Amino acid sequence: MTASPPQAPPARTGRIGALLRSSAVLRSSSVLRSAAALYGSTIVTAGLGFAFWAVAARLASPAEVGSAAAAISAMQLLGSFCTLGLGSLLISELAKRPETTTRVVSASLAVSATVGLVLSLGVAVVIGPVLGRGGPLFGSVPGILVFALGCAAHAATAVLDLALVGARLPARQLLRNTVFAVAKLALLPVAAALAGLSTSMIYLAWLLGSVLSVVAVLSRSSRPSRWLRPPAPPTVLRGLGAQAAGHHAINVSAHAPSLVLPMVVVAVLHPVHNAGFYMALQIASFAWAIGVHLSTALFAVSAHDHGRLRRELLVALRVSLLVTAAGVAGSLLLGGWLLGLLGPAYALAAPALVVLFAVSLPSAVKALFIAVCRVQGRLRLAATATVAGSAAEILAGVAGARYGVTGVAVGLLVANLVQGLLMWPRVARAAGFAGPWRRGHGVTGDG
Repeated sequence: MTASPPQAPPARTGRIGALLRSSAVLRSSSVLRSAAALYGSTIVTAGLGFAFWAVAARLASPAEVGSAAAAISAMQLLGSFCTLGLGSLLISELAKRPETTTRVVSASLAVSATVGLVLSLGVAVVIGPVLGRGGPLFGSVPGILVFALGCAAHAATAVLDLALVGARLPARQLLRNTVFAVAKLALLPVAAALAGLSTSMIYLAWLLGSVLSVVAVLSRSSRPSRWLRPPAPPTVLRGLGAQAAGHHAINVSAHAPSLVLPMVVVAVLHPVHNAGFYMALQIASFAWAIGVHLSTALFAVSAHDHGRLRRELLVALRVSLLVTAAGVAGSLLLGGWLLGLLGPAYALAAPALVVLFAVSLPSAVKALFIAVCRVQGRLRLAATATVAGSAAEILAGVAGARYGVTGVAVGLLVANLVQGLLMWPRVARAAGFAGPWRRGHGVTGDG
């Protein structure tokens, strides 16, 4: 009797098994190599960023640190809004039109910086009394101008970073972020010696570090003079508005909760509470950034290639799972000790830190959902889902604030878990998993 051939394992089992094994797949992954280059910048900026806030915690009171963290969160939120989606747009446009790099990039930088300066001047008048809590940053015309310059600088450098990714110059992007992180850290003790480390001086050190980082990138250009000419007019971006708007809605809404919630903690609780919460956010960002960079790299290497999308998505899911497990375990063992090094006021956020690390897995599913939608040309679906999801995260965080910073973190986790469950079917189909979601609709559907 002829032996029957061995049966192939079900598709679901085979795919999930691939997700949990085969280090060779990881080593050969293009998306992992691209994400690793981006994460190199994050290791530098987040590591030295934590050092920045640790030094600030030693040189200033928790109230000053908490107020400065809220002001910088507001600056980053406004700056991200003022990028107008131009950074993500440049990733695809520079690949298609490399000969127009200088004109398209210079126009994008000019537009984002100008919008950032003008918009933030008006917004600072409205939110200043809440975020300043009596501090001088929002209480004077020079302080408001410094805040607006910080928003403009953040908008321009955010666009510049993604332009460097699109131009395949990751080393320049790493250089800019390294100089930025080192410069702002070095300026803190100088500011403390000259004028005492207040909310305004912490913010000013951040702004000057950003300016110096752009100078460093220009110094490495083969023809730096071409970047010092008047920028190309915004008309070179004509015809790209709709695509940029889709990327813009996704980018801003995806980052909004982590930037808005520190402001919520200041307004609802107290700047001292925000000092610990913001430091917990900074530590958790090491894990969160993995999903964000995997999403960016997945979009960059898999555009219009659905076969490659499936292969690389499996790698991204496996890495996200491992990072979350390591982050939660590490925060349970070392989180309280690490925050305690900064002072008793910061150690109170240790439970929130564990919860924030747990957020990284559903957050990664959301980031990969965005990448899948971008590759599939479903920008409107991604934008609608992320805007709604981010609003839910902020509302859940506000609701949780009545229970302190741990309540804020739990609210964020619950909202992310709901989004992860709703977005998972589309990610699973793109990864080739079998299951009941293959004919889903709504957020997960094909329609």
